[in-house]
Amino acid sequence: MTNQQIAVLRQIGRAILEAVQAGGEMGAPGGTLYAVGLGQECTWSQFEQIMDGMVRANVLTKDGDCYHVGTAAHNIESLIRANGFLSKHLAQFATIANELATEKFKEVAARKASQDSLLVRARERSAAIRKEKSSAKLRDLRQMAYEYFQNHPSHGIAEATLHLKRHSSFSPATIRMKIKGERAKALRSLHTRVPK
Repeated sequence: MTNQQIAVLRQIGRAILEAVQAGGEMGAPGGTLYAVGLGQECTWSQFEQIMDGMVRANVLTKDGDCYHVGTAAHNIESLIRANGFLSKHLAQFATIANELATEKFKEVAARKASQDSLLVRARERSAAIRKEKSSAKLRDLRQMAYEYFQNHPSHGIAEATLHLKRHSSFSPATIRMKIKGERAKALRSLHTRVPK
């Protein structure tokens, strides 16, 4: 058993003992101890195993559902150091501590995987939105070019580029490249022959 596992067992034992001591002569109901203390950290079955181990070691006594301080409670540190408590219940507590650590690790891994999945979906959605906005800007640019050429059939690409640059965030080179063909379409719609 590692020092970290022993430290976890000490913390669990101390926390339970302090909670039972706080109950005074009335004791502490097991359900309350579980709900307030270990309910988020272990299952009910694991909690019962811990409590049974402490009762068998005489650290606690059980009367119905209530736990009381046992005769060995004042000596829990020396019991742990002397391995009297650990020798009987070490394997059981080590298993529980490992299960708790494994459950916590799986929970953290699942949460991280979920967050990663959400992040991937958010990035994909963001990329789709950017692509749609870019496509919309391009459609708008082509529509403006089409309308410009319909209103100014004698103007060429250079004039249209200068005019569209004032209404667009595209560079002049991009505008020239993207509006090729719009002049011909606009002139065709006017039934005018396209000059060469």
